[in-house]
Order: sequence, then C-alpha cells, then structure tokens
Amino acid sequence: MLYKVAKYIRYKTIELLMKYLVVGSGAREHAIVSSLIKGNNEVHCIGDTINININKLCTLHIKHNISDFEYISTLCIKYKYHSVIIGPEKPLADGIVDYLHQFEIHCVGPSRILAKIESSKIYTRRLFYENCMYHLVPKVLIVNKNTDIVNILSFIEQYNNAVVVKCDGLCSGKGVYVYDDDSSLNIILSKINELTDKYDELLLEERFYGNEFSLISIVNNDSFIHTPPILDFKRLENDDKGPNTGSMGCIMDGTLGFLSGDDIKKAEIVNEFVVNSMASIENKSYNGFLYGSFMKTADGDIKVIEYNCRLGDPEGILLLNSMNVSLGDICVWMNNNTFEQNRHLVEFDKSFQICKYLVPRGYPEQAIREKLD
Repeated sequence: MLYKVAKYIRYKTIELLMKYLVVGSGAREHAIVSSLIKGNNEVHCIGDTINININKLCTLHIKHNISDFEYISTLCIKYKYHSVIIGPEKPLADGIVDYLHQFEIHCVGPSRILAKIESSKIYTRRLFYENCMYHLVPKVLIVNKNTDIVNILSFIEQYNNAVVVKCDGLCSGKGVYVYDDDSSLNIILSKINELTDKYDELLLEERFYGNEFSLISIVNNDSFIHTPPILDFKRLENDDKGPNTGSMGCIMDGTLGFLSGDDIKKAEIVNEFVVNSMASIENKSYNGFLYGSFMKTADGDIKVIEYNCRLGDPEGILLLNSMNVSLGDICVWMNNNTFEQNRHLVEFDKSFQICKYLVPRGYPEQAIREKLD
C-alpha cells in the first residue's frame, strides 16, 4: 500500500514538470490549454494572434506565424516540451509534424500524408472506394475544367438536382454548397464554373438527407479513445438557414436523441477502418484526433460526410470540458506507449451541454472585426 502511494506521488511529481506547446490561438486551442493545465502542467502557446483567455492560462503566449516551422522547432529545443499539440488543420496539412519529428519532438497530430484525410476530399473518397467501402459514402463525380459537360449534366439529372458541390482543398468549413430538387440547374452549373476557376478539382456528389452528427476519436497507432457523438450547427442563422460557416456551436448529451448504441458503434468502427486503412496504404501510424462527420439517413443507414484530422471547433470545447482526465495524461500515455492499457480510464460527462458562438457582423464572408456592438 505504501509502495502504491509513493509511486503515485512520484508520478504526479513528474507530471508537474511536464511542459506542453499548443499551436494555434482560437477557441479550440483555449479548450486544449484548459485541459492541459487541469493536470498541473506548464503550457506555452504560439498563435497568429494573442487570445486573451489563453494568455491568462499560459506561462508563455507568443504571437508568431504558425507556418514558421523552423521557429517552432527552436522553441521546442529551448523549452524541451513533452508534446506539441497542433490545433488548426493548415499546419498539419503543411507538414508540421513531419518537420518536428526530425528533431524527435513528440506531436499530437498526424503527418502531412495522413492529414490528407482532411486536406483532400478526393483522397478520402478514394480511400473508401478503393477499400470496397463505397456503400458508406455518396456517389461522386470528380470535376475539373476538362470534364465533359454531358457527364456533369447527367450526374445532376440522375439525382434530380439534389447534389453537393465540394472544393477539394482546405476551405475553413466554407467550401461546401448544398442543393436540392428545387434548385436551379443554372445556379448549380454557375457555381461549378466559378469554383473550377479557383480549384484544380471539385467533387460533385449525391445529397444525403437525414440527421448529421460527428464522432471524434483520439488515436494512438491502432488504439482508440472514442468520444461521445456531438452535433454542430453550420448554418449562420436560426432554423438552419443562411450560409454554411465553420460552425455556430454544438450540443452533446450522449445520443443526441436520434442515435442508437448500434449507430454509435458503427461510426466508431468506420473511424477505426479509416485509420487502419491509411496506416496500411501509407505505412505510417496515426497519432492525434480523427474527426468523423456522419449522417443517419432517413432510411436508418450511417453514412460518411467527410473527415477532419484535428479536434473540432467548437466540438473540442465540450468534449475536453467533459473529459474526466487531463489531455496531458493522454499525451503522457501516447509518449510512453501506455495509451492502450490506460485508455479505459477516460470517461466523459454525457449530460446535456451546449456551446454557442458569437461572431462578427458580416461573418463568414465579410466579417467586421474592428469593433464590438
């Protein structure tokens, strides 16, 4: 008994000395910092802006371009961080993890090639089709400037104009255009023409109808901590109206009122399939957050909408706030190869919770940030 107590005290003493660097300075990163300090860790943050709430929590908060990987690596070498947790998608897509791994710096986030699960929607669709899991995703036509207009018209007509147009790259949650059978063909074609002038390739997909939800998994190699399902609201205005945004907020309560235990299990299995398939194809293991966006369709099927390679914003706020352990504990498990044996310790408060965002006037296209009303 005395040995166990002494061992626990020693572990907590070591944990007190842990230093972490969080990359990014938004609401998601504030949630990450808040979770890390629950474990009495020292947390530094680097972001393109100074977040006043992060500034209150961090020992060091630096305003600097987070695409400057060389500068970030010098911080890591100077302060000897236990782990670097990357919040936003762009540095992940640009290869920050690959860069820092040169210096044997532990990162919570996938490598550049695995981050393609978010940075390229075409990559994601091919992953499902080439692994004979096409029944989980919509029918799709890849479109570029050279695509025959007859093929485009035929695809749109097949689904009676109920289609979705998606940009292939990163668009901060604003590159998806949804149409229904009341939509004008000319409007759809006009949007396709507009986007093919900006992007090399687009996705033209059949539209699903149903209830959307997200399921985020914390991944370490082939081991998973699945978080509860969560529902975010992308439309700007009340009653699900207005343009799509990154998100206006989210809710969670364990089941969202429309999911069964089997539905949730299916989503968890799909997340595991994605990680294991990528590991097999790319010969790289996934470490970090995997964000699966799903829909329970009108006929009860679970379908995949898209994937992200990081913690959701605002979903991460509720998830980390409801988690019974510090994110620092999980980072330690990842780094010392005890993630699998300890993951059962992680639990989430599944009582009803809500997060609602305030945004600048003119958001998302022409946000006025100079003053608050």
